Amino acid sequence: MNALSDRALVLHVMPWRETSLIVEAFTRDHGRIGMIAKGARRPRSALRGLLQPFQLLDLRWTGKAELRTLISAEWVGGLAMLSGSAIMPGFYLNELMVRLLPREDAHPVVFDDVLATLGLLARQEMEGRGRELTEPILRRFECNLLRELGYAPHFDRETEGGQPVMADQSYQVTAHSGVVRAAPMAADSVGSSAVGSDYIHGRTLLALARSQQSIEDAVHALEDPEIAAESKRLLRALLGQQLGDDELQSRQVMRDLVRI
Repeated sequence: MNALSDRALVLHVMPWRETSLIVEAFTRDHGRIGMIAKGARRPRSALRGLLQPFQLLDLRWTGKAELRTLISAEWVGGLAMLSGSAIMPGFYLNELMVRLLPREDAHPVVFDDVLATLGLLARQEMEGRGRELTEPILRRFECNLLRELGYAPHFDRETEGGQPVMADQSYQVTAHSGVVRAAPMAADSVGSSAVGSDYIHGRTLLALARSQQSIEDAVHALEDPEIAAESKRLLRALLGQQLGDDELQSRQVMRDLVRI
């Protein structure tokens, strides 16, 4: 059987039997793939130490079953390792992809965006701005991921009629109806806590629409405190519609760390 190979990131690893691992990998051109890494837990295994999150690898595998067989892994390099406060946001990105990306559904745009996001998280941590910029960096990634998977509307225009979003107007946004301008009486409702039916300022939607621009410009647009709060509320609602009631473990850990 012919083997396949691709650039990949390890999203999750769990023990399998006595000496092996089950690896969830996100490959650039083949999507998310589950693999069995036989013997990877043995002390002398060539795979031991390589199958770690946040490392860019060349993976080679074979098989057609739900779980493929990993043949080899080689470190590619070029991706700064996460440290300090950037580690948990990195695990959050990985958990989002495990939960949202269908297996064997290629998303090279998402793959490239993950690399860019991990690189920015690592760089900001080294410059001492990790905690300061973590939230806008995550919001940008969430926005692009939802858009790429078809779970979010275009934020810069109304869904029905295609009128451009105005910064000084208020809007209602859901995954089903898209972006709808709020009635004049709804202007006072901005800040409502009703999940999935919040009113959002147009300037927040325009900031989210910039998420496809250069990563630095997109993050800067989401730094404003009011925009940051509204974009978090909106994106959590849109993500919640896809994730269901199961809490993301990494999100809970990050909340616990803030309390500490």
